[in-house]
Amino acid sequence: MGNVPGSAVAAALCAAVVHATWNLAVARADDTEGRMRAGSVWACALLIPLALLTWGAESAAIPFMAASALAHLVYFTALGRAYRTNDVDLVYAVSRGTGPVLVLLISVLALSEPISLQATIGVLAVAGGVLGLKAAGHATRPAVLWGLAIGVTIAGYTLLDAEGVERAEPISFLVVVLIPLAVLNLALLAHTGAVRAQIVQPAAAAVGTGMISAYVLVLWALQRAPAPGVAALRETSIVIVAGAAGLGGGRRIAAAAVVLAGVVLIVTG
Repeated sequence: MGNVPGSAVAAALCAAVVHATWNLAVARADDTEGRMRAGSVWACALLIPLALLTWGAESAAIPFMAASALAHLVYFTALGRAYRTNDVDLVYAVSRGTGPVLVLLISVLALSEPISLQATIGVLAVAGGVLGLKAAGHATRPAVLWGLAIGVTIAGYTLLDAEGVERAEPISFLVVVLIPLAVLNLALLAHTGAVRAQIVQPAAAAVGTGMISAYVLVLWALQRAPAPGVAALRETSIVIVAGAAGLGGGRRIAAAAVVLAGVVLIVTG
């Protein structure tokens, strides 16, 4: 990481801590799906003023916005449901590790991009780490499957967003993606009579703030350092969640560290 300035390192690591924190806040809620929905509403509301100040988007970005909005809807729904009955550290590590692997594989298979030996080792490390997570503690098959499913959505919106931000300012792009999601989630909360109970909770506001803060911190770091280095530092959240969750002991943390090492090899390879 020698080519990453100290300020970018600090921002990426802060983003990792923030991302880990809001995920833990969702996982520890009595109603994980309700908190995710309320958090998305808060995130959209907080992002709108920033988007108005930095607005810029081409019409060519609209298809990517629509597709990314759908992918984010699946992501938010699946994450809230997965955390309801599964260990947060396992779901988080598998999902965050799977995303970069799938992006790499799609790039190789669909775009005919070459794959380096380092990236290949990274893929094997992620797979080995996931198996280690499954073997440690009381990990279950459904948790791994949820993590894999969420990883698919992460890969999907990552690829869509990468194309979209070439046609729109990043914050403008994200707010358009989040608006339909926030409206739908608000409607779902209203349908269950949980608007007041969920939206007014400080934890929901904290989750929404965390979502946006992590995103803005990563954007700030990307303006000052190469993307691979920033991405690698950002994914230290995998180990942060494993340590903070306190599930499965040292073996689970070690397995999460292997997943992290694999992600670092992939994004820097």
